[in-house]
Amino acid sequence: MSLNYARELLKISLSQLCDSIGFDTTSEIALDILVDVCERQFQSLSKETSNLIQLNNRNQE
Repeated sequence: MSLNYARELLKISLSQLCDSIGFDTTSEIALDILVDVCERQFQSLSKETSNLIQLNNRNQE
């Protein structure tokens, strides 16, 4: 899956989420910033999860 495709899917998901919590419209810039923040959070969560898994595997041996 290309990064652009994944980013567009995230943008659509966040748009739907904003709509479901009561926002009628969102500016393109605000939505892009929200996508950037979510991407960074997902990356940070993934790195931390990977580190914890590696640490756990070292402790089990």
